[in-house]
Amino acid sequence: MKHNRSDATFADIRQEGTSVYDNGLLVGNESLNLVDVLVNTAGESLDGTVTGSDQKPAAGATVILIPPENRRQNPALYKTARTDAQGRFKLTSLPPGRYTLFCWESIPSGAYQNAEFLSKYAGLGALVIIEAGTHATAAVNLIRDENSTR
Repeated sequence: MKHNRSDATFADIRQEGTSVYDNGLLVGNESLNLVDVLVNTAGESLDGTVTGSDQKPAAGATVILIPPENRRQNPALYKTARTDAQGRFKLTSLPPGRYTLFCWESIPSGAYQNAEFLSKYAGLGALVIIEAGTHATAAVNLIRDENSTR
């Protein structure tokens, strides 16, 4: 079956019934292990708004959707966006799953993939569940830069 959709995602890649997102892909000289690739063309997406501590829209902030701890070794599962002038954002082509949504005023490049960095902000994210064939919405508060004077 051929699909010409740009919003198709890998819903899962499984080897002998186990997700490679969780346990990796086993490759070796042994007998062939079948791999099932589940492609989802429903185009799951998430959009939402970000507000600052003043309850005003946070423009130009970095929104990051972070996978659960057991899937953080897979960089393809992290999704990022910037907020527009009204503090809105949209993320598309999302694999189904549980995520935590964060939004920073500024963040060092790639810091969100560091467990120690994320542990400082554990209670500041919003839980988001992306289900197959759905469109999700979320609201999250801006995490200000510690050195910010605004």
